[in-house]
Parts: sequence; structure tokens; C-alpha cells
Amino acid sequence: MLAVMGLFLLGSCSKDDESATDYLTGGTWKITESRSDIDGDGDLDDDLESCSRDDEYDFEKDGTLNFDDGAVKCDPTDPQTTTGVWALSGDEKTLTLTVDGFGFAFEVISLTKSRMELRSELFGYTSELVFTR
Repeated sequence: MLAVMGLFLLGSCSKDDESATDYLTGGTWKITESRSDIDGDGDLDDDLESCSRDDEYDFEKDGTLNFDDGAVKCDPTDPQTTTGVWALSGDEKTLTLTVDGFGFAFEVISLTKSRMELRSELFGYTSELVFTR
């Protein structure tokens, strides 16, 4: 009986765990929360515009980032789709996005199959983004 239980436990542990890259590239992401300390008071305030709620982000396994501006655009002159590249650091703690020659580095706070939380510091201001599927 112990031998059978041991085989069962070993067999159940042999599945490969999914990596952060697998989670990132596993489907389309949308921003559901955006908070920034744009006024510099130390508090992160909700700043997600309604026109950004339908935007879609697809991280492809080849390192390509595809962005679709959705049906509701914040600026009607913006292109419907944009392509860039993404890279995840070896320790999976930094996600870098490069679009139109501009690079943005984000600290990966958490990343699961259905939720991703990122933090960035830009021009001395802290911002946090939450993406969901």
C-alpha cells in the first residue's frame, strides 16, 4: 500500500509547473485597474480611463506584443493596433515592453493564469497596473 501511494505521489509531482512566460502568453489581457501617484502625495489614486477598459494586450511566445485599442478609443487618431516586443527577466521579476522605440520596465508584483499586477517608477512617480483575462 505504501509503495502504491508513493508512486501516486511521485506521479502527481512530475507535472511541469507553468512558468511566468506560460502565464503571460496564455491569452488576451485587459487592464482592469490602474493607480498612480501623479500628484506626488504618496497615495496611489485610481486613474483608469473608461476608454482603456476594452484595450487588449496579447503577449506572443516569440516576444511580440500585440495591442488592440478596442472599440472605444481615448484618442480617435491613435492606430487601432500597435506591435511591440516584450521581455521577461531571467528571475521573472521584471517585464520590459518596447513600443515605437520606447522601453518601459515594470516590476512583476504577481502573475497567475488570470491576473497580472505590475508596478513602475517613471519620472519619480509610482504606477500600478492590474491586468485580468
